[in-house]
Amino acid sequence: MTGSRASTDEIEDARAARTAYETCRDAELAAAPWTFALHRTVLTTAAPAPAFGFARALVLPADCLRVVMVGRDPATMRVTGWTSEGRTILTDEEPGLPLVHVRRITDPSRFAPSFVEALACRLAMELAEQLTGSTTKVDMLDRQHERALAEARRISAIQRPPAPMTDGERWLGSRPRARIRCSTRSVAARTSTCASSPPPRPSCSG
Repeated sequence: MTGSRASTDEIEDARAARTAYETCRDAELAAAPWTFALHRTVLTTAAPAPAFGFARALVLPADCLRVVMVGRDPATMRVTGWTSEGRTILTDEEPGLPLVHVRRITDPSRFAPSFVEALACRLAMELAEQLTGSTTKVDMLDRQHERALAEARRISAIQRPPAPMTDGERWLGSRPRARIRCSTRSVAARTSTCASSPPPRPSCSG
């Protein structure tokens, strides 16, 4: 009876890990401009124009998790007068607007080692909260996660911001990072479903 109960618990734990993996992966990708996930493209598809404020709305790529830079200048990749709203960029610019963004990467073999470390900590943090309810363990894992991000920045696995911006230019995501919980409800509301892939072996331990 005890063995059966243990087996059931293991199945539930595995199910929780699989459920949390994709949302945690997308949340970690969206949290910073990871260089391995950066992609350059040109926005060509127009959505219905907004009611006011901007002349047009350009549709973001389906795999875009974070806008990094928008602009026509090949040297600075900047343009004045734009904002991100929903799955579009609102702007007065014509279609053909260059974009640098963090894209959804589902193949673990393409992950940078520092990203795997940060993702493992985030996943462990999520599961510790779900399975144990231990705030002490969650806080410890959160500190490990912060150290993993700091190391990623040190080795340039996370892109540094460009030179100071001029008036009207925006750097999306430049606000201080809030502590994010990658619950299925919160992340799924912002990202579309993508192909499942087995989680990397966590290296963070409690």
